[in-house]
Amino acid sequence: MMLLSIHPQLRIDDDVPLRAPATVLQLDHMIPEALTVAQLARRSGIPAWHLHRLLTGQPLYAEEAFRLAAALHTSPLYWLMLQARHDLEKFRRESMPGGLGVHST
Repeated sequence: MMLLSIHPQLRIDDDVPLRAPATVLQLDHMIPEALTVAQLARRSGIPAWHLHRLLTGQPLYAEEAFRLAAALHTSPLYWLMLQARHDLEKFRRESMPGGLGVHST
């Protein structure tokens, strides 16, 4: 197990391609393991309708992260970091060119 020390100025390497949690779930786990939504639903305890929502890009939260981690032998933090990175990048791309109007004191 790798431990992580989180620093207030934590940054993500821009050279690492951005991948949505749905893409990772589908391409790195479901397709290689030949898992259907129904099978993953049984394995994870996440209802199939909810997995369909996640696979279409709806955000995932702590409960789904824990359930996916247990079912796919990953960590909950892995899923939450994928979601956080995706959300931050989406916001950055959609924010106004002038920034957020936030001033440091």
